[in-house]
Amino acid sequence: MCILHAIVYRYIVMTPDNITADRHNGVLLQLYISDVEYRDNISIVIDNKTYHGTTEDGTHYFFVLKDIKRAKTKPYSADVFDSANLIGAVSFKVKGKTATVKDDFNFDDGF
Repeated sequence: MCILHAIVYRYIVMTPDNITADRHNGVLLQLYISDVEYRDNISIVIDNKTYHGTTEDGTHYFFVLKDIKRAKTKPYSADVFDSANLIGAVSFKVKGKTATVKDDFNFDDGF
């Protein structure tokens, strides 16, 4: 058995506290992924659905998850792929957009 090369990937969910679901647009998920081999072929799989990422700099990837329209109490899990190679998994929570809008108002101002 011969290993041609070994790559250690680092992957992080960007802004994990600000992932919101929109019933019209779905969810925008941002991942930082280091040292990918196939920059133009990064994807994630959530509940057997594949989403392809886009990047401008080769390390920050954006995924539009149009099928996720609502928040869920449990975190979502996603397998991360570099081409056909599974490189890891991430989990993330999605908030509803109305909960986020409510949090933007400060009711302690004492009107």
